[in-house]
Amino acid sequence: GEKDVHCAAHVALAERSAAESLVLLKNNGVLPFDRARIGTLGVVGPMVHEVAALIGNYNGYASAYSTLSAGIVEQAGAGVHVYCDRICPVTGGADRYDLAFAFGTCEAVVVGIGYTADLEGEEGDVAGAGNGDRVKYGLPGNQLAIVKAAKQLGVPVVSVVFGGSPVDLSEVAALSDA
Repeated sequence: GEKDVHCAAHVALAERSAAESLVLLKNNGVLPFDRARIGTLGVVGPMVHEVAALIGNYNGYASAYSTLSAGIVEQAGAGVHVYCDRICPVTGGADRYDLAFAFGTCEAVVVGIGYTADLEGEEGDVAGAGNGDRVKYGLPGNQLAIVKAAKQLGVPVVSVVFGGSPVDLSEVAALSDA
């Protein structure tokens, strides 16, 4: 009933489920970030401000959402400067990005990449697929180029991948510290 919607017990269960569903595929020691060593942190990519990446398919709606960028800003605290930008579109565009202009002073970069329900094509809206199935398992559009550009900054790169279906992360894993 209505009294049970968004009650404390269900919120706690949802938070626990979310925490337990996260998968850390790789960490070469960069995580957790050491606030004493990270004064500036860059946050870039098509999923950093994307609420749709949090919702998924076959979903209800929460009373509030915290995007990747909002969560990082909240957790970073007063001693860390966080530069957030969605300069990179999900699909199309150039093959290369010069992130040095916006993120050249950062000690680490978090890249938000992956799929939303629209990009996964559950409803048959993936270009060239015809039936709703994706024709490749890599990242959509130019997202791999964003990770490559972040790697060229010479600082630790943490890639946060959103998605509700298989994604080939072999190249992302090779470019990412976590």
